[in-house]
Amino acid sequence: FSLFKGFSEFLHVHHFTGKAGLLNGAGHQVAFHGFGDGAAGFCCFFCQGRGEILHDARVAAAMAAAAAAAGAALVAAGKALVDFSVDAAAYADNINTMASVTGLSTEKLQELQYAAELVDVSVDTISGSMTKNLASMNKAVKGNADAVAAYKRLGVAVADTDGKLRDDETVYWELIEALGQIEDETERDSLAMTLLGKSAKDLNPLIEAGADKMAELADKAHAAGYVMSEDALQSFQAFDDQLKELDVGATAAKNALGTILLPTLTQLAGDGVDLLGQFTNGILDADGDLSKMAEVV
Repeated sequence: FSLFKGFSEFLHVHHFTGKAGLLNGAGHQVAFHGFGDGAAGFCCFFCQGRGEILHDARVAAAMAAAAAAAGAALVAAGKALVDFSVDAAAYADNINTMASVTGLSTEKLQELQYAAELVDVSVDTISGSMTKNLASMNKAVKGNADAVAAYKRLGVAVADTDGKLRDDETVYWELIEALGQIEDETERDSLAMTLLGKSAKDLNPLIEAGADKMAELADKAHAAGYVMSEDALQSFQAFDDQLKELDVGATAAKNALGTILLPTLTQLAGDGVDLLGQFTNGILDADGDLSKMAEVV
């Protein structure tokens, strides 16, 4: 506001005509340059006869309010960007952790994350059933009767012509597609539970959607920019690690400060207990006598 204060020392207040321009002190109309129209606009005028710049003081308040609002908006936008980065870091950490636990690629997990939100089946349920399928494949190869019968009923091969296990992810989606072809829901649930575990019923929306739909959603995840590259995930992971270290450091600092203050705080706490005891005993000894109670207080 110092700029406006400086101008006020030599500016003259005139009245707006509202349309054609400005009346100077002698009542003569003069030309002006400005933004907006009427007294509500921001107007900086140049009087042709005297070369004076005129400024409506009310505009300064409006400009100040606008500047404050813009500043608040910038602060809010900055906070939002920081929050986005923190959330992305947490997301990357979760994806990388799940990849380590499930053995699935980070790309596949992100595709599943996208699809899971649209078919109402959690990623944990899907990844867990994938792990169970791999276990069932191993059982079938080793001759487990229930597993062999279930895969045979669904027409899904677990081993190639050389007797080696096929790619478990390929087998899984063939299995999901085959389960979707079973019209008897009871039989379908039984087969699914045999090969995919007790939580197989939770997979029904996925089974109904089918493997082709899931593949389509995976493509959409890439098209929407939902799937982060490995480099991006690692960068956010490093940021998340730094945030965790900062949090641990802050906790350590608080503990250190608490240790320094502990003797003093312990003494204050002890004094507080003594005072509280004296207060309680005084109230009891007063035996309802208000004057004695007042002395205790």
